[in-house]
Amino acid sequence: MLDNSAYDYELFSPKREPAPAEPQVKALPQKKTQAAEKKSYFTKAEIKRYSIIFVIGILFLGCLIFAKSNYYELSREYSDCNEELSRLNSAYVCLEVTYEGNLSVNSIEDYAIEHLGMQVPDANQIKYITLTNEDRYEFLGKKTHASFIAPLLGHK
Repeated sequence: MLDNSAYDYELFSPKREPAPAEPQVKALPQKKTQAAEKKSYFTKAEIKRYSIIFVIGILFLGCLIFAKSNYYELSREYSDCNEELSRLNSAYVCLEVTYEGNLSVNSIEDYAIEHLGMQVPDANQIKYITLTNEDRYEFLGKKTHASFIAPLLGHK
């Protein structure tokens, strides 16, 4: 190894005495106040952020409860409407059966005989006729014109 003592300039310069060290000042610990002892775990920004998150959570929970209550009310109303519909459908079927029963030929004949005083026709009262020509009809009512201008023009 090379010796670098030739380049050590401190060997050639006069020796200086080190400057006296300045006394070190130590601060005495002060009495801690109660406020200083109660160190806050959160900063003001964190408290603000957490309070906003808390408020948003409470609002979300309120909206969720409101939606569930509306869902419950609507489902209850839906089931009530379904019960009403089934009740009305069964009443409709009963009325339809009664209607069909009242419109049978026998029930009409019975009503005509009992309430209207009619009689069932005998075989000698029924006459059948045959027509040789085609069916035709004639309108016996008042003639109407095709438009309101026809009588003004002299058309009949």
